[in-house]
Amino acid sequence: MNRPLKFRVWDLTVCKYIEGWPFYVGEINFGDEVIIEQFTGLHDSDGKEIWEGDLLESAVPSKRPAEEVFFEDGTFKVGTWPLHILFKLLTANGHTWKVVGNIFEGEK
Repeated sequence: MNRPLKFRVWDLTVCKYIEGWPFYVGEINFGDEVIIEQFTGLHDSDGKEIWEGDLLESAVPSKRPAEEVFFEDGTFKVGTWPLHILFKLLTANGHTWKVVGNIFEGEK
């Protein structure tokens, strides 16, 4: 899968995302003040980018709460499912997911 390698940074000291954070190849120590999240390469049903830390909700009416996108074992996941496989299964069955917020700002 070809996708742009993009990151966003949540600053724990001011509780907001920081635009234009510089990244360099090599070992980086940001300390405990920031959390770095990566773009998954996927978009929700509205065309919005899906990032690590985003909360996704099924467009299918259900009682399931929004679920967090996280990185584990070399892949992005939602619940126990690898994100890219979940999206293929949902799309094949006519279902979609929507970004409804993120772990820092909550649901919007």
